[in-house]
Amino acid sequence: MSFFDAIKSYFKNYANFSGRTSKASFWWTVLFLVLAGMLVAAIFPGAVEVDHIAGLDISTRNDSIAQNVWSIGTFLPSLALGVRRLQDMGKPGQYLWFALIPVAGWIMLLVWFLQPGLPTANKYGEPEKKVGEN
Repeated sequence: MSFFDAIKSYFKNYANFSGRTSKASFWWTVLFLVLAGMLVAAIFPGAVEVDHIAGLDISTRNDSIAQNVWSIGTFLPSLALGVRRLQDMGKPGQYLWFALIPVAGWIMLLVWFLQPGLPTANKYGEPEKKVGEN
C-alpha cells in the first residue's frame, strides 16, 4: 500500500474497529501522523511558561488549540488503526490495552506491530488488499 492510499484508508475507516490493516498501511499512517503533528506544532506553537518555585526556574509547555484539536481528531482513528493492526496478526484488539503498561507494554506492542500479518483469512476477515488488487 502506498503512502497516500494508507492515509485515505486511515480517514475512510475513521472509527472502524473491525477488519484488518496491513503492516505497510499501519506504518505509512504512523509516519503521516508524526509528520502532520510536527507540522501543526511548527505552524501553531504552544506557549512556554516559566515559574519561579523555591528559587528554581521550572518551565512548562502548553499546547496550542490547533495541536489539541489535531490530537483529539486523530485519537479515535488511531485507536481503530491499532486494533485493526493487531487483528491482522490474529490477536484481539483488546491487546491494545497493553499500551497502559509502561515500557514493557509499549515494547510488546511495537514487536507485534513490526511483525507481518497473517497471509490468509482469519476470524477478523481477509487480509488487506495490495495496490492494484480487486
